[in-house]
Amino acid sequence: MRVEIDGYEVEVKAKGWGSTRFNKQDTMAFLCSLCVELIQARDGYKERKLTGCEYATQKSIENIRALLEENNYIPTV
Repeated sequence: MRVEIDGYEVEVKAKGWGSTRFNKQDTMAFLCSLCVELIQARDGYKERKLTGCEYATQKSIENIRALLEENNYIPTV
């Protein structure tokens, strides 16, 4: 999966615990987890009034969310 994060084109592939191969579902789950971490970072930037960092992080969040939506990824609980 390719996604733009912080202005970089990044290719990501992931293999979950117990998996023997890299796969789309694990990659999507990783990107979802990364998105959650970026949301927390964005909120911290907002609290500290670091608007440049906040906006840059928001752009990465939007790119990851768009990729997840394109692939019809629905997080499991």
